[in-house]
Amino acid sequence: MRPKKADSKAKSDSYSPSELATDKEMLMDLIDRAQDGDDGALPLLRQVLDEAPRVARIIDLARNVERSIIKEMSGNDVFTQEAIPRNLKTMRKEIAVGLTQEPSERWDS
Repeated sequence: MRPKKADSKAKSDSYSPSELATDKEMLMDLIDRAQDGDDGALPLLRQVLDEAPRVARIIDLARNVERSIIKEMSGNDVFTQEAIPRNLKTMRKEIAVGLTQEPSERWDS
């Protein structure tokens, strides 16, 4: 169970950036604070990112972009919201192994 935001602020602020980079729970609490708009978390978060750039990879940029595009393209159309990710999954597989079928044959699959 994660501590409340107020509790985690006091705890994560007492950690050094290098300690936060290796303590997943405290790091996620700090990130949660920042994502909740807590400007007080920003100086320490910047230090963590400067000392451990790999922490920035927690954000799955490609997935966030994909979700944004799907949301923009589909609006309230739930069919499109479900169809686009499935099409993208199929396309990724085709790219990974090479196309084995002509586009007209894919409809039969």
